[in-house]
Amino acid sequence: MSGLVRRAVNVRRTLLIVGVSAGAALAIWWPLEFTVAGLRSVSYRTGGWGVPFLQSVRDPVVNMLIFVPVGAILYPRGFASIRTLAVFAGTLAFALELGQIFQPTRILSVIDPLMNIGGTLLGGLSMKHGSQMLAWFARSRVDPLIVAAAGVVCASGVFSWLQSGFAQLTTWSTTYPLQIGNEATGDRPWCGEVRDLTFVADGQTWSRESFAFAERTATVPVESGCDSTSWLQAITPPTELVEAVRRSDSFRVSLTAKPALLGQSGPARIISISATPGLRNVTIGQDGPDLVVRIRRRWAGQNGMRPYYRISDVLQENRPVHIVVSAGSDSTTLTVDGVGIVDRHDIARQWPVLLLPSVAWRSGPWEVPLAMIFWTALFGPIGALVGAASSRAGSATSTGALAAGAGLIAWGLLRALSVPISWDAALWMPAALAIVALYGRRAVSLHTRDRGP
Repeated sequence: MSGLVRRAVNVRRTLLIVGVSAGAALAIWWPLEFTVAGLRSVSYRTGGWGVPFLQSVRDPVVNMLIFVPVGAILYPRGFASIRTLAVFAGTLAFALELGQIFQPTRILSVIDPLMNIGGTLLGGLSMKHGSQMLAWFARSRVDPLIVAAAGVVCASGVFSWLQSGFAQLTTWSTTYPLQIGNEATGDRPWCGEVRDLTFVADGQTWSRESFAFAERTATVPVESGCDSTSWLQAITPPTELVEAVRRSDSFRVSLTAKPALLGQSGPARIISISATPGLRNVTIGQDGPDLVVRIRRRWAGQNGMRPYYRISDVLQENRPVHIVVSAGSDSTTLTVDGVGIVDRHDIARQWPVLLLPSVAWRSGPWEVPLAMIFWTALFGPIGALVGAASSRAGSATSTGALAAGAGLIAWGLLRALSVPISWDAALWMPAALAIVALYGRRAVSLHTRDRGP
């Protein structure tokens, strides 16, 4: 009988390990675009084993976070020791990295599997020591209501602090030139006519005549179908304008643009204050019939991509349109002929774009689970403590209700303080707190059971 029980336990463990490994592979390899042709570019894609491609902290953070659940799930159910968990994590991480040899669009990096291993160990150690810490806290006899109240204040304060710097324009560079009709590198040409260009910042106004322009000519092939290879670039950077934007943390730019061709893409730069296709303060461009706007902010990246703005099907050949972009630290408004979009800078809705490589995740099917992850990470420690503190009295239902109520109060407090936060956060904040509180309660009971009377 004991042999049958042992075999059943091993089968469950094996299925768990295989399932977690398959989930990690799907997350790392998605989209599953494998081809033997990828072998031909391996030498190029392994330059420095990825170290030169480490341009920001986003990719390492993603590679660590994506493996934290692996360690949390497999310890101790799959592996009873941190050492064996580390060996498994290393084997899985390097196998998944080598699997990207057959994905021509991927860069192989030795940093990625190291971060995968770190994330796995972080998840395992949190499970190993988390229950002990929560059990110790439960024995301290702290009132759960006090924990919930402290959590509302602390987590709301953290969120307000993150929100205050989320969309600031203080990172604008004073050395980037102003261009009309191209990028400074000459490889994003735009064919058309720009009239009535005006910038407003800190109570001052700059028109097109405020800058001295020189005509530049592209030295690279033009592929957009544009016959002209010349554009205008300001002789000196618009330093005074940029300093005004940084002081006021806001700006407004308006212009009338008349595209000569509908098929221009890239996006083709209508106007831009930028140095290269990856370094900019602001760019207004054309991508087919769409208007694209990128604005550099503290958390939006040097390319203004997280997030960027697009208004679809508003441009036509040889038809002038009036474009207005008004941006501040709390919101951005884009209009074309008076119709457009308003974006409230709620970090709870935007933060996945800061870490994940594709802006498509922002409005795709991942938005709800990512919102849950955000609020769980922010309120997680407090929620776990609420669950631990309430484990010695009351039911699981009362624990979940207390935590959910604390989350709802925190949401209301942020709204009352005029912090930009979406209405749907009224669901994700209480749900995240309740889930983590129930985890904390369960962790204490398991720790107490394992120790025995």
